Amino acid sequence: MRFFAHIAVVLFLLLGAGKAFGQVVRWASKVEFEYNAYEGDGLAFKGAQALGPPDAYPYGELSPRAFRLKSESAYGRLVVSFDEPMEATQIWILENYLPGRITKVILFDTNNDKYAAYDGKPQALAEPYRNFIIDLGKKTSYKIQKIEINLISIQAPGWAQIDAIGISDTSPQIVAQELEVLNRKAVDPSARAAEPIPNPILAGNMEQAEIEKRLEELEALRLAEEEKRKEEERLALEAAERQRLEEEARKVEEEKRMKEEEEERRRKAEEEQRKLEELREQEEALRKAKEETGSKAAEAERLAEERRKAEAARKKTEEEEAKRRAEEEAKRKAEEQARIQAEEEAKLQAAEEQRLRQEALKKEEEER
Repeated sequence: MRFFAHIAVVLFLLLGAGKAFGQVVRWASKVEFEYNAYEGDGLAFKGAQALGPPDAYPYGELSPRAFRLKSESAYGRLVVSFDEPMEATQIWILENYLPGRITKVILFDTNNDKYAAYDGKPQALAEPYRNFIIDLGKKTSYKIQKIEINLISIQAPGWAQIDAIGISDTSPQIVAQELEVLNRKAVDPSARAAEPIPNPILAGNMEQAEIEKRLEELEALRLAEEEKRKEEERLALEAAERQRLEEEARKVEEEKRMKEEEEERRRKAEEEQRKLEELREQEEALRKAKEETGSKAAEAERLAEERRKAEAARKKTEEEEAKRRAEEEAKRKAEEQARIQAEEEAKLQAAEEQRLRQEALKKEEEER
């Protein structure tokens, strides 16, 4: 309760400056979607902490008043919206801790159409924090309703945080000046409570008993996270087993279908062969009759032509059957190769994820 009381004090102190600053930068006001975000109780570290003007002071430290992912090595997404959409020339993303993990920024207009604003690779910057400004070059022809931000901290692990997200149609220099004024007011000792706001992760000002209690809580959270991870792995294995059984059932069904088609083709071939034999017999009978009477030559020629056509049709059928079998064999081999490759990639990915989780757990254990 004391922690949230301090947050209320700072927000009250920021209210006057934030109102003036809102005329220059319009800050996000609603969380539309958050994926892989922190899952603890309360609002600390949640997506809602990225709404409104910046308040996660001092910058350069992990703060419960800013958004972060649920682990140091993860992929996540945050989508926020604005009460009053506007045309803008810059996007402002205030990374209060471990900047550089933002990989994509996508804008949405009032019709929910997408516009790519930034696409980059995750990296660990030397600066402890950053005012990330995306210059759109000129004012957008559409009003920005929502912003989607993608973060990846797998290649560069750390508790990357976002304090505020805003849009502006004013020059970056004016925005920077206003932001500097807001920063000074926020960290002015005379405007803040006498007792500093405790950081629940770093615990720099805690008493020894509070530190030990917090360590116990962190250990409980770690164990819960480990149990959750094991459950996720069990569910993943069950899903893989179900997929394998479904694949086997599909193969059995496919083999049954192929056998039925093969039987049908064999029956048709036998029928064609029977008709061919009948035509040959009729031709032979007519030939003999022609030798005897010489009156049925035209009919014999007709039957001979039909026999030739029947033989050509049978040959064509045999060629098509041989081609079909070759194509099915090539398709079967390609599917088998793709399945083997997918299984190998899944194993490699699972091994990599296991390694990253072990490193994260080890790092967390070392920090603790």
